[in-house]
Amino acid sequence: MALTAEVFAGSKVRASTFNESGLPVVSSPSDISLPFTGQTIFCTADNMIYRYTGAAWLAIVATGGSTAATMHEARYHQIASAQSINSSADTKMKFEQSIYTCNDVVASGVGNTDFQLQRDGVWGVGAGVRYLGNAGGGERHIWIQSGTTFVTANRQVGDTAVNVGSAPVTLSTYTEIRALAGSSICVGLWQNSTATISIDIGFGGTCHVVLTWLRPL
Repeated sequence: MALTAEVFAGSKVRASTFNESGLPVVSSPSDISLPFTGQTIFCTADNMIYRYTGAAWLAIVATGGSTAATMHEARYHQIASAQSINSSADTKMKFEQSIYTCNDVVASGVGNTDFQLQRDGVWGVGAGVRYLGNAGGGERHIWIQSGTTFVTANRQVGDTAVNVGSAPVTLSTYTEIRALAGSSICVGLWQNSTATISIDIGFGGTCHVVLTWLRPL
């Protein structure tokens, strides 16, 4: 039976009508005919709770899952091949190995350098890197960048180490951003040792990027 506004209009509807939860469970928001403003449902296709705005269904809560459709978080590592970072040159970090993926994030670029967000919302984005030691010293940088090209004004957040000597350096950074579907994110690296430095891939998930949908706009 289609779930209509009339079904919910009365104040004495038994909980059993809603699978004992008080929340309609559907396979698609389109299963609800004549929804009313403020109505909430649970969709089994993506394990999301939706609210009807009066004009459209808005995903408001991700409840977790184990498939690409139900996980609203993606994580990628650089652990297969150590990337070389030239001195004094902005370089996109590669994340060639997917740890877990979701339909909300599409990776592209050679070695997975760019990540397109497929859902409007507030996103949590974190990244980390470990530079191998180098006798040239100098600075080490990592930052999260909006878009797929380097524009200083589009940098979101970053982490920096200066006067590092010859020691290895581990950096990490995290931010929350408001993004529309179709927006992209990349991670930038920069160092000025005057020589090429390789990424240290021997520390598990240290060299990583993670993108998590948190809530709607």
